Amino acid sequence: MEFKVWYHTEAKQMGFGYKKGTLRVEPGRTTLETKEGTIEIAPIQSLGRRFVSLWLKWVEIHYGAGGEKQLFMGDRRALGWAGILGGNTRIEEALRVAAAGDSPAPPPPA
Repeated sequence: MEFKVWYHTEAKQMGFGYKKGTLRVEPGRTTLETKEGTIEIAPIQSLGRRFVSLWLKWVEIHYGAGGEKQLFMGDRRALGWAGILGGNTRIEEALRVAAAGDSPAPPPPA
């Protein structure tokens, strides 16, 4: 899957000066391609949400061996409205699947 995103690498940057990138979530590999280079997002330690405005939450990702690296990103399509209308949820869901890796699916409920 491929997503056009705005992103920040630090929480203190939130709210201004968004950077653009392309998030690629593929089996066994998650990357963020930016003007500065490619960021490998592995292993994903935790996922959550962070408010960037009164009504908009971006995806918050902690990754790396100890979860010391972080990224904040949101769907940039339609000037950010796609994120409000479910795009950020789709990004988070794709990342959750990638974080689960090859773990077996839970059994269906009885």
